[in-house]
Formats: sequence, structure tokens, C-alpha cells
Amino acid sequence: MKKYFKYLIFVAAMAAFITGCGSSSGSGGSGSIQAEAAALNLWDGCVMNPLTGEFDYSADSVGNRPVAVMVNNLSKALPQYGISEADIIFEVPMEAYLTRLLCVYSDYTDVPYIVSVRSYRYYFAAIACGFDAIYVHWGQDESMMDYYYSLGMDTYNGMWNSTLFGRDQGRIDAGYDTEHTSYFDGTLLPSQMETDGVRTTLEDEYLGTVFNFNDAASPITYDGTSALDVNINFGSNTAELVYRED
Repeated sequence: MKKYFKYLIFVAAMAAFITGCGSSSGSGGSGSIQAEAAALNLWDGCVMNPLTGEFDYSADSVGNRPVAVMVNNLSKALPQYGISEADIIFEVPMEAYLTRLLCVYSDYTDVPYIVSVRSYRYYFAAIACGFDAIYVHWGQDESMMDYYYSLGMDTYNGMWNSTLFGRDQGRIDAGYDTEHTSYFDGTLLPSQMETDGVRTTLEDEYLGTVFNFNDAASPITYDGTSALDVNINFGSNTAELVYRED
């Protein structure tokens, strides 16, 4: 689908998503879904992806809940699998100036096989909560579990679920450390959510785009120097974003 990262959102942006949220079983927000699909203008038979602003989204997916997955970002855990299909990637500093990724997929029915999945941190959970997303991780920060439970999120944890999670055999055979072999098979998520009675549609207050995207017919122009190659220094980790016209 997408060959390269579409967005990397700086940490300050998380404040915009830390909102109160809860969850309940069954379908929610269904009364507004058809109106919302009409509002996300059609373009060549597709609607606007609510997370990216691109017209590559199926009308059938409008109103579906997103999924936010914790992904390892240590050099010895590379390469990562499945992250190029994410619609938004948050890279956030953790302890020791290392970073971890929160990969957000706009539609729970279209999540890939992802490697390697890592543990919960409270600020990642806060970001996921702001999307009304299903939050996926393997392990947890035990010191912050009261906060974790207070969010009332729908979550899947590899510590307690052996259907969606496992150890990637290719990585085991290649000699990776165990903590870098964990996978989450997103292709199995829809059936698991149905079995568990997890709500599949967004609550009404989360419908619509997450940013105010400009109209496709009226591109924005900017003053200043072009930024075709951007480097971000997190401390122990750095990130480079290179623009490719294709």
C-alpha cells in the first residue's frame, strides 16, 4: 500500500489526542457513519482516509476503529515488519533517550503481520486513547497499570493472548534475542474482536478526520526553504525523513 512513512508526528502533538475515553461492547457510532462517509468527499471512487487525508480509503471502512500497535525501535531488532502500512507513526522518546514507535492503522480490518511488538508505556496509551483505537502491546509498565486501566480501553496484550501473538520463527532461527522476536498478526484481529465482543465502530465524537486537511483541489503553498531531508536527534536514536516524489 504505502512504501514509506506518511507522517512522523513530534511528541508535542500528543496533547491534542489525550482526551477522556472509554469503551463498551457492541457497535457504537453507527448512526453517523453514512453521513460521515458523504462528508469525506469521493475522489476516483475512494474517500479520504481520516488519518492521512489521502483519497485511498474504502467507503466501507468509514467509521471502523483504528488499531495502535507498540513496535520495537532498537537497532538490534531491525528490520521491522508491517510498519510501512501504518497511516501514522509516532516516534516517542523513552528511557535512556531511546525511542519506540506507535503505529496507527486506520481500519481494524486491514492490519498486517507486525514484528517486533513491545511493551506498554503510559504516554503511548494516552495517544492511542485519543484515536478511540484498539491498543496492542506485549508486556506492560507495571508501575503505571492503574492509569492504564483508568483509560477503559480495548486492548490486546501478548502476555495474555496466544492467538494474535507469537514468536517469529524466522527471527528465532536467525538468532535474535527473544524480546525481538514477538509478532502481532493483525490479519486475525477482526475474528478475535468478534469472538470477544469488542466494539468495531468509532464513537460519534471520534468520527471525521484527525487533522484539518486542506482541500485536494486547493494545494497550500509555503514560504521558506525546502526540506527534502530532515534529521531528528532523539538522543540515543536519530530519525531521518527523506522526501521521495513517487
